[in-house]
Amino acid sequence: MRCRLLFALVSCFALVSLTTEALAVDPARTLTQAFVRKWQSSQGLPHPSIVCIKQTSDGRLWLGTPSGLYQFDGIRFSAPLENDDPSRGSDWVNCIVEGSDNSLWIGTLGNGLLRWHQGKVTRMVELERLAARNITAIRAARDGELWVATESGLYCGSDDQFARVTDTPNVTTICESRSGEIIIGTDDGQLLFRVNGSFEERKLHTVHAPYSIRVILETPDERLYLATSDGLVVLSGQEEKRITRYQGLADNNIETIELSHAGELWVGTRNGLSRISNDQIETLRSRDGLTQSRVLSLCEDSEQSLWVGTKNGLNQIADRRTVPLTKSEGLPSNDIGALIQSETGQVWIGTLDAGLARFNGRACDAFFRKGSGLAGNLVSTLTIGKDRELWVGTDQGLNQIVDGKVTRQFTTDDGLPANPVLSLCYDNSGNSNDLWIGTARGLARMTNHQLSPLGAESALSGLPVIALLKTSSLGILVATDGGGIYQIQGDQLKPWNAHLAEILSVSSILQGQGNQIWISTLGKGLILIDGDRVTRYSVRQGLYDDEITGLIFDDQDRLWFACSRGAFFVPQSELIEFSENRRRRITSTPFTPMESQRTIECQSGVQPSIWKMDDGKIWIATNYGVIIVDPHNIQRHLPLPKVHLEQIQVNGQDQDLSRSGQLKAGMTNLMFRYSAMSFVAPMRTMFRYQLKGFDEDWVDAGSRREAYYTNLPPGQYQFQVMASTPQGEWSEPVESSEFVIRQVFYKTPLFYCLLLCGLLAAAWGVTRLRVYQVRTRLNAALEERMRIARDLHDTLIQGFTGVTMQLQAYTSLLKDSKEKANFQELIQDSSRCLKEARQIVTGLRHTPGSSSGLVKAIEQTARELTETHDLHLNLSVPESVPPLPADTEYNLLRIIQEALTNSVKHANASVITLTLESRDNQIALYIADDGVGFAIEGPHQKPGHYGLIGIRERAHQIQAQISIQSRLGKGTFIELILPRTSP
Repeated sequence: MRCRLLFALVSCFALVSLTTEALAVDPARTLTQAFVRKWQSSQGLPHPSIVCIKQTSDGRLWLGTPSGLYQFDGIRFSAPLENDDPSRGSDWVNCIVEGSDNSLWIGTLGNGLLRWHQGKVTRMVELERLAARNITAIRAARDGELWVATESGLYCGSDDQFARVTDTPNVTTICESRSGEIIIGTDDGQLLFRVNGSFEERKLHTVHAPYSIRVILETPDERLYLATSDGLVVLSGQEEKRITRYQGLADNNIETIELSHAGELWVGTRNGLSRISNDQIETLRSRDGLTQSRVLSLCEDSEQSLWVGTKNGLNQIADRRTVPLTKSEGLPSNDIGALIQSETGQVWIGTLDAGLARFNGRACDAFFRKGSGLAGNLVSTLTIGKDRELWVGTDQGLNQIVDGKVTRQFTTDDGLPANPVLSLCYDNSGNSNDLWIGTARGLARMTNHQLSPLGAESALSGLPVIALLKTSSLGILVATDGGGIYQIQGDQLKPWNAHLAEILSVSSILQGQGNQIWISTLGKGLILIDGDRVTRYSVRQGLYDDEITGLIFDDQDRLWFACSRGAFFVPQSELIEFSENRRRRITSTPFTPMESQRTIECQSGVQPSIWKMDDGKIWIATNYGVIIVDPHNIQRHLPLPKVHLEQIQVNGQDQDLSRSGQLKAGMTNLMFRYSAMSFVAPMRTMFRYQLKGFDEDWVDAGSRREAYYTNLPPGQYQFQVMASTPQGEWSEPVESSEFVIRQVFYKTPLFYCLLLCGLLAAAWGVTRLRVYQVRTRLNAALEERMRIARDLHDTLIQGFTGVTMQLQAYTSLLKDSKEKANFQELIQDSSRCLKEARQIVTGLRHTPGSSSGLVKAIEQTARELTETHDLHLNLSVPESVPPLPADTEYNLLRIIQEALTNSVKHANASVITLTLESRDNQIALYIADDGVGFAIEGPHQKPGHYGLIGIRERAHQIQAQISIQSRLGKGTFIELILPRTSP
């Protein structure tokens, strides 16, 4: 019965199995050989109980827990739902589905139905679209309708309107068949099919009441699988079958089921996870690596990893590049010794504490221990003899196994130098048929089952023989612990290669091409002996580790290393190029500890510790089982990761840049958080990003998932990021919307324009203030001049006038005489002084822009000084000149007055010429006479006359250039050039 049932399961999965990919958990491997990664509270899991798991089309993985909804990217957990009402309580997420518009529908217990779309949450209870608060199941139908199961019935609709379809209570699961039929199961064990708009019940006969139906799943061949509290029910048409723990399930109380892409049926129960594949049912429990045996939810992601939510954590079950063999697969111990494959294909695995086991490809079918004929339980070396017999070296002697039976045993009683056998080598070259045996105290040779140890006089006597190698042309090479390497050819024993005398830590010897000998050491790296050339390789030259326990070549001409840090390989071509000085460094490809359940540390002190099997796979002995690597499939072809820009912060605050926008001035510190939805090897997913407008090229971020920018200058930017698989294949970049950081106002062109205008206005204001101050002082000076003029007119001039009149009256009484002539001359002088005083008053009263003006004042002064004398005046002046400062006009007028007075009184001139010219930027004054002239300097200069001095001082005061030319009897010429300035 069980075989027929399992055969039916295999048949129903046949179509799905055709799509199996390498990333799925390999059905050929036992479930314990899968890679189980787990997350609990110590790894950052927000809540231990994972009620439901869903991966949406954008690659995001969603986890429903009693404390809310969480998103997981393989590295970080984040909570996208914000509860802005503490009285509402946390959202107990019971179920999750993705809608046709890529929105996420979330069913909760207590807060009803929620819709999450583009970062925003809509609560149907608060919008009164669906009043039910306890959502037990959700299904998004292919026609876009949403089916929602509540404690009060089943509803159908969308986010706008939901209508009750049936009042059947306690619906726990909803399924849509390939024909579009809706099937529901209840907590009371009802199975209902919707036919022509109404539901019809189908009774189950193989389960025992009371029971509940928790999940309904349909396979491609239209079989229905029901996860119930009393086993797994299979419906095919009217046929009904049941699978229970008696057929191999972990438990009858099933919480959930999931159908994989590879056609495997995963069954989560309250006592473990079961896999139904081919004709086998296997179970994984907490003792095998699960976080807890009670499985609540299952989900297979796009990379075909299986996610398992338990009552106490989250698990990921995936295929891996290395296959472990441990006690879970039947090995007697995880502490592995020597291993080898016989010519018949049998794999023999020795242990260090539990004897020898034979592996048949899936499990161990034969065991040899000390009590069953084996000399000891510590198996340190193995080799195959000429007649396909197996030779086993242990810590207590040597055994021969033929046809699965221990046939002979050899110890020190039979001639071995010591019971601990460390290495074995069979020599069948030529007529030889010798087994060389390396022990802890020397070397022995067995010929036709007769032992002959090398004598006490041998150089190997008392030395531990670590490794033996039968070569094609060098005979037997013998590596000892502390004594170097020796060569045996025929009956001769001699040291081999003097360059190796200092080597004290040889772990294995391997022959390569021709006579190339590869030597691994414990701490000194790798040594290549090629004729007379010796090449050493270490971590400095690119080796992954210097502590090497074994060597083997694969079919791709790569040298594999078993070491203290795991396993790695180096292409032999690179090693040869390095030895020929054609390469400076070699490249190691390691297999990290993540490739197995625990940290890999290969076993040392066993021969061989690494072996290539007939199928090309590499088997490696470690401190926790055997690791199997397939060199043909070491590169995974993972799908390109889907990249998401998760969060943007500006100056420490979240910012929505989904639409183009502008950032205020000063918002120059940005943080971008991104992720890639790749879960097989999330730590090996590499990122690169670029901020357009700032970065000239892509920035390699490694595995870091955040980018920071500080003190960004104003400008237009756009952030983009891409991710790569471990093989270096890059996804398309994901871009943010363009955004602009505004310039601070004091750096904008408008500010500079306003600043310039302000400076010009300030300059204009200062100028106006200066003009005002000058005008104020000028007006004060003019007021003072007018006061002086008034005082002169009212006092001095009036006094002079009175005195002159009295003198005239007195003189008129005198008779003609010398005294009268003197008085008349005195009256003339007084009149002249009085006239000059009036001219001074006239000059003081003259202001720029007055009616007389400078030109009229010059004309008037010139005529008044010359009209009473017998001389001719040539006056040439323009009608007007540009206004000059008042003090300039006054001093200019006084210069003319002094010059004309000198010509009239002292020069005895007959002709005086006065010319005034107004030019673009200056005023020119020329005064000439034909008088007697004078000596400007020398003995003929008259003392006591200061007129010329006054003329020069006034010219200097108004910043004019003056030139005075005169000679005795030749007249006088005065030239004055006055720069024109504004008044």
